Amino acid sequence: MIDQLHNSDLGLCALLLGFLAASCGDPFAPEVIEETDFAASLGIDLSAMTRTATGLYIEEIELGTGKTATAGDVATVTYTGQLSNAATFDAGTYSFTLGSGGVVPGFDEGVTGMRVGGTRRVVIPPDLGYGNSGSGSIPPGSILIFRFHLDALDSDLFSGHAKSSPTHILGRVTPVCSMYFPCRSA
Repeated sequence: MIDQLHNSDLGLCALLLGFLAASCGDPFAPEVIEETDFAASLGIDLSAMTRTATGLYIEEIELGTGKTATAGDVATVTYTGQLSNAATFDAGTYSFTLGSGGVVPGFDEGVTGMRVGGTRRVVIPPDLGYGNSGSGSIPPGSILIFRFHLDALDSDLFSGHAKSSPTHILGRVTPVCSMYFPCRSA
């Protein structure tokens, strides 16, 4: 009888511990876009956005009239990066080669298909951003919200060489650096 009572208590304790663990949640679990309450100031309306096969959400704010960005192009974008609570983690102008892996996958996918002169808002799931690692002031598992303006495309800037981070301005190449986009030599 004591063994039977003891086994019953162990089962009850295991069940209780399992319930408690599940109800506490994982403090490092990635945010889920569809379950996130975005800060009102961001103006995010997922129902008005297009969801890609990878889970990225895109809102065309202004369609450009220039060339369309495709893999291999050097894209120069002016951007603002924010978290779901509207905290800005980075802003600036950055040039990179689309499809080269020089930026997080969601940044690359978010710019691909834009036309020069266009503006787009992109909501990036954690697995297409910094994932469970985070970066600087970006916590692990964070959703990233970017507003992009595609300033220019240049397919021949470096004649096919690695083209990952300089900005081409009036015939000069100047590096654009930030905490999230470190300087690299061309």
